[in-house]
Amino acid sequence: MSASPCVITNQDIEFLIREGSMHTPFAHNLIPAIREGWHDLLDEPGEYRSQWTFAPEEHGREIGYFRRDGLMRNPGSAPDDFKQFFHFYHDLPGLLASRRVRYQAYDTWMDDMEALRTRCARMAHTVALGLDRMYGLDLAERLRQSEHVGFLRLLSYDLVRSREARREMMGKGHTDGSYLTLHIWDEYSCLMLGREADGQILHQGMPDTALVFFGNQAEKETRGMFKSMYHAISGDPALVPADARTRDAIIYFADLA
Repeated sequence: MSASPCVITNQDIEFLIREGSMHTPFAHNLIPAIREGWHDLLDEPGEYRSQWTFAPEEHGREIGYFRRDGLMRNPGSAPDDFKQFFHFYHDLPGLLASRRVRYQAYDTWMDDMEALRTRCARMAHTVALGLDRMYGLDLAERLRQSEHVGFLRLLSYDLVRSREARREMMGKGHTDGSYLTLHIWDEYSCLMLGREADGQILHQGMPDTALVFFGNQAEKETRGMFKSMYHAISGDPALVPADARTRDAIIYFADLA
């Protein structure tokens, strides 16, 4: 991999296409403060947290705070995970202000998330420039114009309830709807890449790196030249302490509008 987060080489891009994912340097200095603010919000009364929920029926997307309680959302589907999550978009402060939500205690937290979101958008743009250079695309400009729909996801899985329900501990296998996904940070190295039938690879998280892979938009736009990466969370107890109560993760999705 290239040594600088500002440079993506042709060899990096070839590795991404061949292997379906790649690591790239990415500073984690904002992660501790963002996690602390996230857990402060989780400790707030439910009535207050609900003021941070902006439903897709009203806004076209999930913005702010949400929770899932292990229920089936669609007939015949697999049960959802036990988790709480937060989607940070650049326009969240304005939405909170429109509701007159008292969020001054979280000003610094949201500043940090905006800084991390911007850093992620720049990294996605840098990867896109490499793809443009090798494949003659206009992805970098399209992502720049779509930056307002790129968002951070903060996740906190409830491992206690998952174990009690005898579920796979920390998340169902899936592909992402994004063009590019940046898996920035994970509390445990338990992300499995690829399907079992194809031979899964355990993603080993490393300090100051992000894992980059394609989502469904990329596969559709390129008619299968870029493959969406299937990924799942391992239920192997050897990867997560037996007394762990939660698993946190932070991800960025670079979407095309």
